[in-house]
Amino acid sequence: MVAALIPGVLAVILVTSALRRWLDKSHTGWFLALDTDGIYVNLAYSAGYSSGQNDMPVLFLPQAEIACIRSVNETMRLAHRWGATRYHFGYLDVVLKHPVQESVLDASLHANDCYVAAGKAGPFPIRFVTPALLRLNWNAINPDEKVAIEHLAQNYRIEEKRRVQFPDWGALNGLQRDIYLDLLWTMGMREEAAFLARMHLQTPIKKAKEELTARAAQGRSTGD
Repeated sequence: MVAALIPGVLAVILVTSALRRWLDKSHTGWFLALDTDGIYVNLAYSAGYSSGQNDMPVLFLPQAEIACIRSVNETMRLAHRWGATRYHFGYLDVVLKHPVQESVLDASLHANDCYVAAGKAGPFPIRFVTPALLRLNWNAINPDEKVAIEHLAQNYRIEEKRRVQFPDWGALNGLQRDIYLDLLWTMGMREEAAFLARMHLQTPIKKAKEELTARAAQGRSTGD
C-alpha cells in the first residue's frame, strides 16, 4: 500500500492508466493508495501485476461513497490431490453506499481473467463480491492489515472484524456443493474448485473447468 496525494473526483470511476504509470515510477506493483478524497485501487495488481499490464485502469473510490471498512478472516478446509489443505485468508472489505457501474465490474473481471492467464492462484487480490462490496485480499500485502486499518481509520468508519468458517465439503448436499463450487471459482480458487467439481460432476477435470466457466458466465449475464 502506498499513500498518494492526488486530486479526487466525484464518483466511483476507472482512472486512466497514466496514474498507474506515474505511481509505478517509484512503487512497483502497488496495490492501494490513500488520498484525502478517497482510495485508489490498482486493477493491474489483480491482473498479475505484470509490466505488460500498463493499460489496466485504476479504480477510484471517493470517500463520500465508502460506507465502511472491515477486516474479514476466512478459513476453509478443502480436499485436493495431495490431501486436505486448510486455508486462511485475510481480507479488507470496502463497503460502498451505492453499486458501481457495469463498466467497473467488467474491468475487475477482466483483470481477474488476466490473473488466471498469468498462472497465478487465487483468491483474486481484488474482486467485487457484490456491486457494492469490494474485497481486497490482504495476504502477503505490505504493510500488514493492522497498519492498513490504522491508516484507513483516520477517514473511514471501521466495522468489527468478521470471521468466516466455510462448511466441511463432506457435510454438504448436492445443491450446497454446487453453490460452494461456484463460490470457489468466482473467488479465484480455480484448481481447488475444479478438483472438487471433477468428483461432484463425475467428469474429467477439463470438462469440470468448462462447466464451472460456463456457470460463472451465466451468473454474470443474469446478475447473480
